[in-house]
Amino acid sequence: MDLLDYKRLADIYSYVIKTEKINGKLIFDRFYSAKEITITLSARVWNLNNWKNYKKYSVSLKIKNEEIKNYREKEIKKILLTKLYKQVIKKYL
Repeated sequence: MDLLDYKRLADIYSYVIKTEKINGKLIFDRFYSAKEITITLSARVWNLNNWKNYKKYSVSLKIKNEEIKNYREKEIKKILLTKLYKQVIKKYL
């Protein structure tokens, strides 16, 4: 399944997934170590029928320092969003 399939499933089951953004751009947290970079993305998730009961989710991606030049921001964004939606769908379905 790809990102669009997960988004459709979330819509069908009335789940709202709001990622953290500033000025319309996703916020990625980056943690650097000697061997790798860890990039995380966070979001709040709730059901339209129970909006007061939200949960916070976070996903991460580890990339070796020498491989980071092979990734574009769009690729990282797509990978992290797919992981996030997949995690939410598995949790609730």
